Amino acid sequence: MTFKTFAIAGISGKISKTILQTFLDLPTVPRIYVLTRQDNPDVPSHPNISIVKVDYSSPDTIAASLQGKGIEVLVSTIGGNLLAQEPLVKAAKKAGIKLYVPSEYGSIPKENTPLASKITIRKLAEAEGIPTAIYLNSLFYEYVPLIFGKEKVTVLNGGNGILSVTSFVDVARFVAWSLTTLPEEELYNSTWRLEGDRLSAKQIAELLKNKYGSEIVHVKKEDLPLTQDFPGFINFFHIYIDEGCGTTTFDLGPGDSSDRINAVKAWPEWKPKKFAEYLSSA
Repeated sequence: MTFKTFAIAGISGKISKTILQTFLDLPTVPRIYVLTRQDNPDVPSHPNISIVKVDYSSPDTIAASLQGKGIEVLVSTIGGNLLAQEPLVKAAKKAGIKLYVPSEYGSIPKENTPLASKITIRKLAEAEGIPTAIYLNSLFYEYVPLIFGKEKVTVLNGGNGILSVTSFVDVARFVAWSLTTLPEEELYNSTWRLEGDRLSAKQIAELLKNKYGSEIVHVKKEDLPLTQDFPGFINFFHIYIDEGCGTTTFDLGPGDSSDRINAVKAWPEWKPKKFAEYLSSA
């Protein structure tokens, strides 16, 4: 059996809108409930989409909103404070949801880093007995200029750190395909490693330079203060890449390579766009 009824939480972000649109582009459009705080969210009009207004702070009211609709999968795309997912996870348990997709869509987290909240949500889902499907893509193509810079491109320690990168569209394609195609048992407590391209920070800088005429600025770790704000997070991410944590397979140990990208093995026809190809039309 495959899943046919979904709820999506956090519809205001780019990845949520892309996932929703990708569901709508499927040959057979599933039933979709969009969870939102807004009275009039920016959501496409479609007979298979229903808007459900929720209070994200209350597991009981979220659960009440989910119940009685046959929802099998709750897809979270909540950004910012990822711990805001805690009520969603508890509500999923109360509502009898079969599968929870946490809002990760990025780098593999490690404890005692700004990404550690992802681990907290994973542990909560496990404690609540809610199976998860985790999608890892490290960095979206669309965010590369934000992290590396556009007029001036930051390169740390020579730029030898390796990074997995993937587009919004290709991540959304795999999410929608896997959730509507693979048997349920293959999705329960699964981790999907996605990668449109695998490049060194130095290679990314050169591609940005060729596209935008950027100036490449070489820095050392001591030039990147880990302040508690967004610039500090960007600095952390450069260091994370440089320390070998930039790919979606680094946690698998020695021999890190694209051969370990299980998304391609599951769906050989996925064929995500390369970063240079994306840049050429950006």
